[in-house]
Amino acid sequence: MATRGGGMGGSSNVNMGVPPLAPRRKVASINMQEYESPQMFNRFNSIRDELLAERKDGDEQLLSSRNLSILTAQILQFMEDIVGRDAPEPRPQFTKIPFKLFKDFAP
Repeated sequence: MATRGGGMGGSSNVNMGVPPLAPRRKVASINMQEYESPQMFNRFNSIRDELLAERKDGDEQLLSSRNLSILTAQILQFMEDIVGRDAPEPRPQFTKIPFKLFKDFAP
């Protein structure tokens, strides 16, 4: 009698006595403390300087490195909440911006 596993009556999931690895679970939340740290604020200095150079009448208080850092964290958390892996169904037809783009601090 043939089995669905395709083998000779045995299971195709047996791997010589080694248990299967559990699937890697991705965390779907942003560590806000990381984005509220002075080290993270310093990473946004070059971006802030470029934005202020482009907008000469800009309010320097609104374009602070702290505000840019926190805004970035809020955008990342919003994307996770709305279109992330654990987002409720039905998910909107919205393209999630790759996380690696938010780790590039080059101006």
